[in-house]
Order: sequence, then structure tokens, then C-alpha cells
Amino acid sequence: MRVGQNSSSLRNRFCFRFAMHSGRITSLPPDRSDRSCHFSQISFSGPDTDVSNPGDLQTFRSRVLKLASTASSKLPSLWKERKDKDAAISIDELAVYLFQSSGSLELHAVFELVRDNNPYLKKKSRQKKGGELVFTFRPESQVRELEILAQNSLERSETREMRLARIESAIRGGDESMLSDEHREVVAFIETLSLSVGSRMPLRKGLDKSRNAQDAFEVMSRLKVEKTPLGAFEVMVMLGRFKKHENLHLRRSFLHPVDFSTEVMEELKKKQSNGFVDVDKKRRRDLTHLACYGIDTSDAVEVDDAISIEHGFEPGEPPTIWVHIADPTRWLDTTDQLTREALRRSCSVYLPTEDIPMFPMPIVESMFSLLAKETTEALSIGFRVDEDGRIDEDYEICTSLVSTQKITYDDVDALLESADEDQVWRDFHELEMICLKRRAWRTRQGASKVDLENPKLRVEGFDGESPKVSIEITRMDTPAWNIVEEMMLAAGEVAGRFCTKNQIPVAFRSQLPPKELSEEENSIPAGWAKSVALLRLMRPSEMDVRPARHAGIGLDVYSQVTSPIRRATDLLAHFQIKAFLRGNTVPFSTANVENYLMDIGQGMKQIRGIENRTKRYWTLERLRQDEKEGNNFQKGVVVGYRSQDKLVIIVMLESYATQINARTLFALPLGTRVLLEILTAEPRSNNLKAFVRKRLQ
Repeated sequence: MRVGQNSSSLRNRFCFRFAMHSGRITSLPPDRSDRSCHFSQISFSGPDTDVSNPGDLQTFRSRVLKLASTASSKLPSLWKERKDKDAAISIDELAVYLFQSSGSLELHAVFELVRDNNPYLKKKSRQKKGGELVFTFRPESQVRELEILAQNSLERSETREMRLARIESAIRGGDESMLSDEHREVVAFIETLSLSVGSRMPLRKGLDKSRNAQDAFEVMSRLKVEKTPLGAFEVMVMLGRFKKHENLHLRRSFLHPVDFSTEVMEELKKKQSNGFVDVDKKRRRDLTHLACYGIDTSDAVEVDDAISIEHGFEPGEPPTIWVHIADPTRWLDTTDQLTREALRRSCSVYLPTEDIPMFPMPIVESMFSLLAKETTEALSIGFRVDEDGRIDEDYEICTSLVSTQKITYDDVDALLESADEDQVWRDFHELEMICLKRRAWRTRQGASKVDLENPKLRVEGFDGESPKVSIEITRMDTPAWNIVEEMMLAAGEVAGRFCTKNQIPVAFRSQLPPKELSEEENSIPAGWAKSVALLRLMRPSEMDVRPARHAGIGLDVYSQVTSPIRRATDLLAHFQIKAFLRGNTVPFSTANVENYLMDIGQGMKQIRGIENRTKRYWTLERLRQDEKEGNNFQKGVVVGYRSQDKLVIIVMLESYATQINARTLFALPLGTRVLLEILTAEPRSNNLKAFVRKRLQ
């Protein structure tokens, strides 16, 4: 160690300790007399180390602390081997034993381990001036006493400088095992700060004045990151607690952590191994003779509805349409951990990076899904549609057995366009005709339909540095989508009628009529701008135990029951309806259902926010990647205005089917096609800047 110009070379392996005060260094040599100098006056040299600036010295110090932390667990073993032998051990021998080397780094690490009342070793007086540090092994009684004292006072005795150095070292090395409980409190503050990235929730007042906050900000300064939520996020990525593309919207939600608890998974295993008595076994109607079509996307796993058509025996007799619904309550009780967790989760969540199911996927695939086995249990709703499109009063709801075959939306659309005219074609052709009647009838009842293309984002390799974002735009106005939509709405109408008639408390959905179009909105040409304008006029739907008209779909009563694997309200309805069919008292009273609906409604609202913000994040990431590759121009349609002067506009991007804000130098009518230049796209800070460069024809 050398101090200023008058420095004297210290003996090899002679260790000084230093404390820093306002840019000055106070040395604490063995004689304990304080000496001060400026940090810039100090340099360090050893037999194999030469440090000439403060930054290098701090790095060396961090390396010493990290190395020391890896060896602390070896001292008890050494003590057990040598405690009964009346022998001493030098600092060189300790370094070789612990690190297989006795260089400067290793010697300083040893000194760090043994310098402050180490419970296993005590310093022995030097035999002669300038001799090496030598240690002897403490007796067992003293070790036990010191272990207890060390355990109780370790965190209290650690200086702030040491504490901060250890935290910094742990973060730089991505090693949480170096952190004590006290250190973790500082890291917890940094994590809390990082979770406010993109959130409107401010930090609790006064929180930034706590000791943990001050330590956290000092650590962030040492790590050379900004003392902001984004800087805190960088620290969490360094530590390895967050990924680069960590979903903070999900992490700060009620769904985190997304994995199912040990109790839920243990219950699942018991059900898979022991089964569960089907109390409806004798009542189930065998409908396995009917062709049962489960229409869904190619990657769907939670297949919870299917459709059949049963023709009458009399000429001209209208067919019976059957909507078959997966029957998870065949395996569940209302008090099960699985049931409680599903109600807590509210619904399944579908994100570009992952799907978060309402039930564990192993039980969905092996027991709940209509595709779980060749013959599965179901809750079936049968009804007939008259020539006007109304549903007759002689509908039927029963527990059943069905045999489902999966078919994709694309397959159904291709089938209807073909000329095969086999039985499957005839079934779907007839279903299409019935659905057209239903759609026309609902329209006459005031139903309104807004057709918007649905963007489906998928991300591959989101854990890595360069995730691949793909966007698939799905048309939802094809015959196959219309068949599924109309049949599910019809099943919901029948369930609503049944529950209203029999006073069964379930979740009824309702909606007031939309607002009227303004003169300007009426003049918007057909297309995206018109669809967005119509969508803005729609009022929010409501959920209540009291039935009311749903103007948006043109039905006097409506209760969703067709997705009990994916929606908690549908699951509740199944418990209620099946209990009534058995002649039992329903398990949930009106008050119970009201309480559940309040919780489920809040959960679903938060989940919609997570889904929307996550899609926004990955849309910006895709735009950022495009811009980085030189593809920073996008075509779109003006669908709205953000400012009164109409110079900040809302544009629907054609290749993304997503709305973004953009600036323009001149007002543009709704429906105008434009060419945008993407100037900035920063997903983590939710920052997007786009400018209209050209009006397109």
C-alpha cells in the first residue's frame, strides 16, 4: 500500500483496513491511530497485484469479498479435523487449504474470513517482528459460544460500507446466495421500485427516506444505473431475478406467482390416482351416437365445448341442436383446493409468451377436456330453432356422455366451400343455415355486431436477448366462427331461461343499448374507422345475479355456461345447474354468488389489463425490431383523434391490427390511409413516437 509521495513500502501480506468519509480515506493500522488522506492519493500493490486507481481497488475488494464468501463453509470442516491437535496454522497454509493458492487475492480473502472474532480460529502472537500471521484452533466450548454470538450479531456488526460492497458484489455476480436477510431487504426495495415501471402507482410517501432506500440508491449509484424504476429494473436483471423481457404487469398482479401451489398439485395427484365418484352416472344421457364436433384453433388444449345436430323422425321436423360442454364439476367438489384456486384466478389468461390456465393443465388434458378420452362426461343443452330464428320453449339440459372429434375453424370453412356433400358437409351446411336465421333474428332484436380483425401475437425465445415476435391476424367473420358464436350464444340464452325460470342464482350478463352515432360518425366509410367508431359507442356489459336484457347481442336473458374450464362464472353455473338437476339444494346462495361475482369481476378486469399491456409491450418490441432492421415505415388507417386540434391521431396499423398514436402536421378525416414513420419504439418504458409522412390513396 502506498500513500502519496512519502509512501513507504509495507511488508508483504501486511493488511490495512480503510473507511471512507466524504471522499477521504481513514486508515486503521494495527496501532489503531487514525490517519487520513484523499482517496486519489492511495494505490495498492502486492506480489501479484497492482492497482493504481480507486475503481480498480473497489473491483479488487469485491473479488476478495466474493471469494471469501465461497470459502466460509469450509472453516468448520477444517476446525473439526484439527481441533484436537495442538497445532497452529499460518495464513499461507489457510489460503492453500481454502483456495489451493496463496496469492494476494487469496490471502486477503483469508484475512477477511478470520480478522473479526472468527469462531473457529484465533490469532496467535507473532514469534518475531515481521513474522507471518499464525492462528490456533479454539476449544469446542468457545466455538459454540462464539457461533451463537456471531449468528446474533453478524448483521448488526457489519459496517455500511461492507454491507453495500457485499450487495454490489452479489448483484454484479448474479449470486443471490451472497445476500443475508438484511441485504435482501435492500434488494427488496430495489425490486419494489422496479415494479413501478409502466405503473401509475407512486411509491409510498416517505419510503425513499428509509435506510433500505438510501442503501438501495447508493448501490444503484455504484452499479452506474439511474435511480429510477428503469434503473432498478436493470439491477434486477443483473442479479438474475428478472429476465430482460420480464412481464412486470403480470408480476405485480394477484396472479403472481403463476404456478399452482403444492396443496393444489397434491390434490390433483390424488384425483388422478383415486378418481372421483360420478354422482350423475345413472342420470347421464348417452349421446355418443351423435357426431360431436369440437371446433377450435389448431393449438387449443382447453376444448370445453362441442356441437351436434340431431335430425327428427318426422318429415319437416326441425333438428335438435346440441351444445355439449365439458364437465369439470364431475371431478370436483365446491370445497376442493382446485375449485377455490379456479375461482380465485377468475379465468384463463392468454399472453403472447405463455398461457396461464385456470386449472392445472395435467388435469385439463387427462380429465376435464372433451378430448380427454374417447367418451367423456358433459353437460349438454339441446334446443330447436324455428323458421324465424327463435329458440323453442321445449329445450333440454342434461348431464351426458359424448364422443368428440376435434375440427379446426379453417377445416370447417374449407369443408363448407367444398363440393363433397358427405354427412359432415350436410351437418355443417345445415348448422350454417340455422345460424344465419339466428343472426337475422337477433339483429331484429337490436343486436349489433362489430367486426374487427383479431391480432394474435406469439413470442419465441422471450427468455433470450433476441425474441422472435410473430403476428397472425385472424378473421372472425367466417362461417366457422359464426357457427360457434351463434351456438354458444344460443346455449347461453337457454341456460339463462332455465336459471331464471327455476330461480337458480348464477351470473347473468347484461348490457344497455349503444349510444347513437353522430353525424360525423355516420359519414365514416365502411372499414376499420367505422368499426372502431361503433365499438366506442358500445356500453360496458354488466354481471349480476339478477337477469336483465343484453342489448348488444339482442337477448332478454343470457348466462355464460360454455367455458367452465376457462371462466370461473361458468364453473359456478355448472355447480348450480347440476345440483338443481339432481333435485338438491344449490351449493351457493344468492349472497354467495354475489360475493364471488364481485371478486371474479375485479380479477377479470385486472386480467384484461395484463393481456392488453402485454400485447402492447410485444407490439412495441416488434416495431423496435422492425425499426432496427430499417423497416420503420408502416401503413395504417386513421380511426380517431387524441387532441382537440386533431393533430395527434389514432391509427390502426394494417399489418398489426393494432391502434397506436401518431402526430400529423395537418388534420386528416377518419378512414384516411396514411404512411407512418416509426421514430421511437421502447417497450419497457412504453414509449412510441410515430409521425405521418404521407397520405395514401
